[in-house]
Amino acid sequence: MFTKRFTTLLVFILGLCMVVAAQDAKKGKEKEKKQTTIKPYEEVITKKAETKKGIFTVHRVEDNVYYEIPSKMLGTEFIWVTQLSKVQTGFGWSGSPGGERVVRWERLGNNILLRDIKYTLHAREGSPEAIAVKASSIPSVIGSYKIACFAKDGTPVIDVTKLFVGDVPEFSPKKMLDAAGLDKDRTFVTSIKAFPLNIETRVLATYTPKPPKPDEPGGRRRSFLRRPPADSITVEVHHSMVKLPDKPMMPRLADNRIGYFGLTFEDYSGGDQQQVDKVKVIGRFRLEKKNPGAGISEVVKPIVFYVGRGVPEKYRSYIKQGIEDWIPAFEQAGFKNAIAGKYAPTKEEDPDWDAEDARYSTIRWLPATVENAIGPNVLDPRSGEALEADVLMFHNVLKLARDWFFVQASPNMPEAQKLPLPDDLMGKLIRYIAAHEVGHSLGLRHNYKASAQVSVKQVRDAEFTEKYGHTPSIMDYARFNYVAQPGDGASLIPRIGPYDRFAIEWGYKQFQGVKSPEDEKPYLNKIAARQLTDPLVRYGSGREGGPVGRADYTAQAEDLGSDAVEATRLGLKNLERVMGYIVKGTSKEGEDYSELKNMYQSLLDQFNQEMGHVAALVGGVEIHNKVYGMSGDVYTPLDVSKQEAAVRFLDKNCFRVPKFLLGADVVKCLGMHDISKKIGTVHERILRGLLDSGKAALIRDIEAAGFKTYPVTALVKDLTAGIFSEISQNGSEIGALRRDLQRIYIRMLTDNILNKDTDGDLRSASRFHLVELSEKLAGYSGGDDVTRSHILDISEQVSAALHARRDIDNTSK
Repeated sequence: MFTKRFTTLLVFILGLCMVVAAQDAKKGKEKEKKQTTIKPYEEVITKKAETKKGIFTVHRVEDNVYYEIPSKMLGTEFIWVTQLSKVQTGFGWSGSPGGERVVRWERLGNNILLRDIKYTLHAREGSPEAIAVKASSIPSVIGSYKIACFAKDGTPVIDVTKLFVGDVPEFSPKKMLDAAGLDKDRTFVTSIKAFPLNIETRVLATYTPKPPKPDEPGGRRRSFLRRPPADSITVEVHHSMVKLPDKPMMPRLADNRIGYFGLTFEDYSGGDQQQVDKVKVIGRFRLEKKNPGAGISEVVKPIVFYVGRGVPEKYRSYIKQGIEDWIPAFEQAGFKNAIAGKYAPTKEEDPDWDAEDARYSTIRWLPATVENAIGPNVLDPRSGEALEADVLMFHNVLKLARDWFFVQASPNMPEAQKLPLPDDLMGKLIRYIAAHEVGHSLGLRHNYKASAQVSVKQVRDAEFTEKYGHTPSIMDYARFNYVAQPGDGASLIPRIGPYDRFAIEWGYKQFQGVKSPEDEKPYLNKIAARQLTDPLVRYGSGREGGPVGRADYTAQAEDLGSDAVEATRLGLKNLERVMGYIVKGTSKEGEDYSELKNMYQSLLDQFNQEMGHVAALVGGVEIHNKVYGMSGDVYTPLDVSKQEAAVRFLDKNCFRVPKFLLGADVVKCLGMHDISKKIGTVHERILRGLLDSGKAALIRDIEAAGFKTYPVTALVKDLTAGIFSEISQNGSEIGALRRDLQRIYIRMLTDNILNKDTDGDLRSASRFHLVELSEKLAGYSGGDDVTRSHILDISEQVSAALHARRDIDNTSK
């Protein structure tokens, strides 16, 4: 009975399993058939489709986006540029670059793959090394897309909707926004346009913020910007996919004697270097002569920068002038009308024109409090060709320019001694900034050495500065002429100078009969060699030679003239003049003193900057950009007497605070709060620069190389004698700012002897002079109660530091 029933049940179960298995197999086949079935074109691209023809035919069917990719475009390389075209308040600014990469579309069976192409490894085409490089450079797959249908001519059609609303990591601005992820339910493709060389797509994307970290103040995450609290972040992301040129431009090999941005490759083609070659090429726009044989010729296609629609009306013409200020530089390179500024067309004139369209180079105005402007470009990774550029000018660059000019140059211009500055002057300042940023977009780096190639006398000379400018390069961070004195008549605003014209000539000039970058070298070397005899075309970024390069006292930011001490002496005279009218010049009837507070801080910053130029002379080395075969040394330490003079100048003009910096009328308006702290910040910065461990190591290296040096122990001795000069004058009182300075100095020497990573010479010099100081403090008598209590306090600090060092030494044994 039991056995029969069990058998019947077993048969039933087996039968049921067979039925289920058959049904599953049928469903699997139907699913497989559904997945592999390519539908008729009309079923996919229905009558509801909005179609636009361009390099691809693009269809939008309700919420889905389809690409109809011609077979000849498969394998073609595009550059994909991502930008934030619109942002939520507090989460960045419109026009922010999100990155670019080279991609290509490939067919694999019934799938179209989007591949990510890299060009960091190079090998000569056809060489054995090229096989190995190819095997080590397989392009990653960004996305895979099923072929949905074929057009009548056999062109595959794919659904790319997920590429834009799926938060693809390669194109996502998630990191820029400090976001956790994309909310797909609140993300939409809002616009897609197809053109002959490019496709432009806009996506309204909503992201969820990362949760706050409990260990941060206010529970907020740290990021580049101070993000406001938000439950979601909505931005508009603009994607530009632009076809790369069919024939890459011939690269130009970089040269450290001329400052260009660019690209670096690893070259595995062999040669006689017996190593992997690091090949650097410069970034530059493609320019071609209509008449290649002419010394100067019209260009086939000029470089065009559009002044964006959002630029304030009053500054548009000045920005256009800033663009076209580069015309003479290109003429020196052999090109006529090579660069032009144009006003962006209105929506009525061209409804399809788009500032984010990667075909256009633009200058855009952004509503942000950032006091800056930037000039990035997009380079073809195969050649270094600049395909487009977008200069971004943040609104508060106006404040930056205004504040700089007021504290640096207004003594030379009475109409600039009262805020707001005149519109025509502000226009000229914006013109300068635009020209500087366009220079970056053209490929040029900062040239910090330029301003040190002219004497202080020349910086003040009206005739010289009218011809050459007060700095030979607009790409220097020289700013406005703070050295010129009232009555000099010298120019005050940087302009395109001799170095800029020289650099454009070197970077863009064409040479007939040249077929490879190597063939250009003799011609380019001949241009670069002018630096030997013409100091106005010399270059230095302040980074050549590693730590030594950063010690190049001739390659400083914000400086003027070849003599930092004399330039600063004259600069202080101008700062004193500014203090004479700073209250009246920044104040308005019935308004508070916020502008005065801002400008006074700018003046202190300028004082700080100029003193830093002098401090940089200590341990300073001049670097001469030369290659083998050129006469003269590459590295030249600064004369010791000039280093000692720099320390004496700082003792007299920085560590003994000029009375004008503490103008009674300013203090009465702003109050005395933080005055000591502000001055202390200056003193601390200058002292840190002088007592830098890297500087001490460099001084020792200079000594080891056989040069005469300003030893670290002599430097610390001179600083100590100056900062504690009151100790040798028993009975003299020590003022408030001097007491603060002495505390800062003792703290720094203490840090030097307690920090195991401090340079050995700096540590021993700090300890030696603390011991000497301790003995002198013990013998001090007199002064008022404040002075005596101060002496007692710092004596105990010195003693504690020395005992702590001994304890550490004993422990280490």
